Amino acid sequence: MEALTNVRKHAQGCTEVRVRAVRCGDGVTVRVSDDGRQLHRSGGGFGLRGLAERVNLVGGGMRTGPAADGGWSVEATFPAAPVPAPPAGGPGGGTHWPFGC
Repeated sequence: MEALTNVRKHAQGCTEVRVRAVRCGDGVTVRVSDDGRQLHRSGGGFGLRGLAERVNLVGGGMRTGPAADGGWSVEATFPAAPVPAPPAGGPGGGTHWPFGC
């Protein structure tokens, strides 16, 4: 939520926000990025700093900064328990992720 709030506050001329969550192995990565220009650098709040502290408390990590294709990106990676294999012949058959790790 903090990353989305920052888009509203700081991304001037933003026309697109992308939210992507991927589970890969023993982790989950969530990325929020936008195509806006940074309105101003406040540095006075605790939003991203507080978010990074909470992510670190659960054993994760966080990166923020300019996105490769313009705009801004916030990416947090969290540890996740392994997903047990579905029983043979049971429903479901696993999870398909439309994008890679």
